[in-house]
Amino acid sequence: MTVNWRNEESHWLINPALQPKLEDKKKIEAEFISRFPGHIWLATSGTSSEGDIIAKFVGLPKKALIVSAGAVNAHIKSDCSDIWAQALPEFHVGGLSIRARAHLTGAEIVPALGINEKWDAQIYCNRVKDSKATLSSLVPAQVYDLVRQGLKSPPTLRNIFVGGASINSGLYQKALSLGWKLLPTYGLTECGSQVATASSGETQHSARLEILPHIRVQVGKSGLLGFKGLSLFTGYLIIKKDKVYFEDPKKEGLFISEDCGAINDGYLIVSGRSSDFIKIGGEGVYLNRLREKLKDIMLKLNFSGDAELEARSDQRLGKTVHLYTAGDRTLEDELVDSFNKEVMPFERIREVHHVSSLNRTPLKGIMDLKKVLQ
Repeated sequence: MTVNWRNEESHWLINPALQPKLEDKKKIEAEFISRFPGHIWLATSGTSSEGDIIAKFVGLPKKALIVSAGAVNAHIKSDCSDIWAQALPEFHVGGLSIRARAHLTGAEIVPALGINEKWDAQIYCNRVKDSKATLSSLVPAQVYDLVRQGLKSPPTLRNIFVGGASINSGLYQKALSLGWKLLPTYGLTECGSQVATASSGETQHSARLEILPHIRVQVGKSGLLGFKGLSLFTGYLIIKKDKVYFEDPKKEGLFISEDCGAINDGYLIVSGRSSDFIKIGGEGVYLNRLREKLKDIMLKLNFSGDAELEARSDQRLGKTVHLYTAGDRTLEDELVDSFNKEVMPFERIREVHHVSSLNRTPLKGIMDLKKVLQ
């Protein structure tokens, strides 16, 4: 896709899988998209206070994306000599932001994944090597595939951003050992991409996320992270079966996210989404932390199947942890035993469910439990 970053043309970037659900696309474009010149609209998986949502889009001014791109370029000292390997779709802010960064520096972009091509770790490595790419962006699920196959980083790659979800420390360390120069990030579509990013050369057990200077981050009383700055979105376009409407949740330029965290000496510590916080027998637990622990153990055991944790309602304890598995079950018992030995008693897996496949979002790798149980 070609974007003229200097004009007032607007773009509505839609995942092809979502296209059939947007029956009144032309009407929506005429009534809503045209009202916001110079904007790019991207889908988000976030929720609103109302249900029955077909789709939810974030409206980002082009200027907001450029502000974010400038801060990221400065952080990694990117210039016109760089070559970006594009492995994320442009209807995702992680892919689109590469366009904005390259626009500012004059860097080249090479496709590491075809438009209709499924992700393949070996093909990605080959194309990065052939193109002599220096920069790239991936999500943790893609890094997991690279590590699982024991693929070493092509020598020209000097930085690989990892975003879309947190990357657990075990996977991070294994990727570093294979030469992948990962820079874990934290960002939101609503903030035009990255908010906090690790620095080059970071080799600690888990990389620290330095808050970038273009945005202000604050922590509310409830622990939720709030953001102010020139890279913020204008608002949401929410599409439901019976209506379409615009919603701006910001108050006095402040956007309160659903993520919890803390700030320590200019570094951001993200605990997880508020929706991931559950109570098990009165004990507070962040489910995402347990998921990271599970991924570490899967790597240690070389577990070849797929597995994910979910919280299920329990009359006595409120919530309990359940394991869903698909594919090869050879090491399933060892996986459960190892996990249960490394967590608190109330965090242990109470039940295992075997399913044909785990429905995950293409980028974040998050399981859609409703689809799995259908």
